[in-house]
Amino acid sequence: MATQNKIIEMIGAIKTIYSYYAKETDVKLLVKTWTMLLQNYDDNIVEAAFYKCLQTCKMPPTPADVIEHIRNISKANEQTDEELWIVYNRALVETANQMSRFGYTYVDASGISQGQQARNRVEEIWEGLPEKVKKYLASKGELMRNANENNLDTSYSSWEKQRFMKAMPIMEKREEFSQMLLEGGNNKLLIGG
Repeated sequence: MATQNKIIEMIGAIKTIYSYYAKETDVKLLVKTWTMLLQNYDDNIVEAAFYKCLQTCKMPPTPADVIEHIRNISKANEQTDEELWIVYNRALVETANQMSRFGYTYVDASGISQGQQARNRVEEIWEGLPEKVKKYLASKGELMRNANENNLDTSYSSWEKQRFMKAMPIMEKREEFSQMLLEGGNNKLLIGG
């Protein structure tokens, strides 16, 4: 969460670089506004984005500039849709492989049947998937169903890839809208602004 002290430090930096900045503005109100707009972000990412703004903005940065840089920093660290597809496709193949062992009853030295070990491994595969892939699938059961389809039908993989690639940008837009609501867009909707 962006702290008021961090915001005061940032506004001080802006005033140092742009001596004319906020001469006619109540500094307490300015700090309160910046804090409200950046409260959903961690201090470290706010600071990194802010200093990126100072390097690139030709005018004093605004909270919107900082948020835009935060989003750019976040996107740079995310996997591409193609990379996510590779991870997902590997998960489908491995899940199908593990599901083929669900009926095994042999109990090894650990005291757990091979079938249960396979179920545990599918759970690990599900838990290890990136959040975007989990949102796409919605449940471990859907992962298992898709893995079974992929295992039974060789054309399923290309069909599923098309569906996956089409869904990713839509999911990203929904995520951006949700983020906007979290960042105060819901206040605008309630007030009518």
